[in-house]
Amino acid sequence: MCFIIYSQRKPQLKIAEKKIIVYKRLTRNNLSPYQDYLYERFSVYTSDIQQTNLSIFYPGRYQYDVALHAYTTVTRAHKEKSYWNYEKIVEMYIPAGAFYMTNSHQEIITNILITTDLKKIT
Repeated sequence: MCFIIYSQRKPQLKIAEKKIIVYKRLTRNNLSPYQDYLYERFSVYTSDIQQTNLSIFYPGRYQYDVALHAYTTVTRAHKEKSYWNYEKIVEMYIPAGAFYMTNSHQEIITNILITTDLKKIT
C-alpha cells in the first residue's frame, strides 16, 4: 500500500496527542495483504518514518513508502475488502507521542502501531 497525499506544500508529520484508533486489513493468518508482513496479538510495531522519507510522486502529490499503514475508519477499510475476499478488518492503535499523517482517502501512516487481539471486527 502506497500512501499518497495531495498538497501544493510539503506535508508535515504530526505528533499524536492521544491514542488514535485505526483499522487494518489482514488475512485470516494475520498477514498484511500487500507485504505479507505477519502481525501478532498485543505487539508493538515500529517504522523509521521521518520527514525525509516523503518524496514527490508527481507535482502536488507526495508519497511515503517507509511507514506503517492503516485506515481511519472501518468504512474505508471495508471499501477495499472486495479485492481481498480472504481478509478481516481488525482494530489497532497509534499511541500518544507517535508520528502520524493522514490523507484525504482516510488512510493514515505512523511510526508506531500497536495491535490488539486481532479479532475480526467486520
